[in-house]
Amino acid sequence: VRLLEYVSGQLLRDVPFTPAILTECGQVLAKMTIALQTYDSPVLRGGRGSPWSLLQVLDVRQYLDAVENLEDRAIVSAALDEFERTVVRRLDTFEHSFIHGDYNEMNIIVDKRSPDVDGQYHLRGVIDFSDVQYAPRVFDLAIYLCYSMLMFTAGPQILAPGFGLKGYTEFIKLTDNELNVLSTCIKARFCQSLVLGAHSYRTDPTHVYALSSAKNGWPALRALHNCHQNDLLNKWLNIDKNF
Repeated sequence: VRLLEYVSGQLLRDVPFTPAILTECGQVLAKMTIALQTYDSPVLRGGRGSPWSLLQVLDVRQYLDAVENLEDRAIVSAALDEFERTVVRRLDTFEHSFIHGDYNEMNIIVDKRSPDVDGQYHLRGVIDFSDVQYAPRVFDLAIYLCYSMLMFTAGPQILAPGFGLKGYTEFIKLTDNELNVLSTCIKARFCQSLVLGAHSYRTDPTHVYALSSAKNGWPALRALHNCHQNDLLNKWLNIDKNF
């Protein structure tokens, strides 16, 4: 039996993805990463092989035929090849820690503070730690930045990661090694989400939820694919100038 504390508020997915809330979520993720540095578990260090771990993302290659659009399938293949080449083969060069593993709009609770403060939504809590794992810390940031693009309407989707990155780097300075693979890891998470979703829906057409990320996810992945890594980093690291 697990006894969990109830956290009141709304899911992030149900409120506007503003620059302010995305920045705050980045700040909280960094603080959580710092807090997890004092945590250890030999069992979790051994890994559980979750299909949703970025460490297992190359496994989605076996489900590529679930992606009907051949151009999208080619984009996924290219992104996975890039991830294998620049991340998987160099895993031991990255900073590792325990990570949440699924820091997204479904697991972030927000609420509005009293109107006399600022009337904006603020992060109240984070739920669902069932995907905690020992992995490169940049994975957690990439997972969050991936999902931050899904419902960002304040500007071009491709700018959304800049706000989360801005908040995160207020507390954690990323290494050049991490920055250089950030967009690669974001694309890999999109591939994982979109391909597993397509496979799940093909297996069970009643599982409509499996396609929840597809509508906005594919345009986001295409946009990332069509923009050079250095250009992406420039946009994100200078988000205050570019937005």
